[in-house]
Amino acid sequence: MTSSAHIALTALLYARHGRALIALSDISDCAKALPNGASADAASLAHALVASGLLLRASDRAWSLSTDALEQIALVDDLALTPEEERQLFAALQQSARGGSLDRDDLHAVTRRFLEDVLAGAMIPDELLDRIVTVYRARGRITMSEDGGRYTIKM
Repeated sequence: MTSSAHIALTALLYARHGRALIALSDISDCAKALPNGASADAASLAHALVASGLLLRASDRAWSLSTDALEQIALVDDLALTPEEERQLFAALQQSARGGSLDRDDLHAVTRRFLEDVLAGAMIPDELLDRIVTVYRARGRITMSEDGGRYTIKM
């Protein structure tokens, strides 16, 4: 199974090196750019990326990103909106277009408002919420009540 940290590292490697060969020092530099990556062992990371199928050995001192890696970090054409949501977004953009066009700031503003409305009723998956709470508890920013039903936020 590929971890999200491996995917993040793969995305950074692609952003910096594209399809070119990747050296151990490149893996180290990219790892250092990630949270908690400064102390990561580049050789262990390279091994993990090879084992997960994200890196392919190109020579005894270099790797390249695999096709699978590129597929996992690629943006998809799908907007991830339902057909109805997509129609609503297009209608909102049309209504805001004065003279049939929008400038970049207006396009961003309309889309942001639309997404805020769509996400307003969305439920956050329990796994994500648990991870957020764990991080902020570790930082001393959130404390939980005895019954786990309330959180106190520290500024």
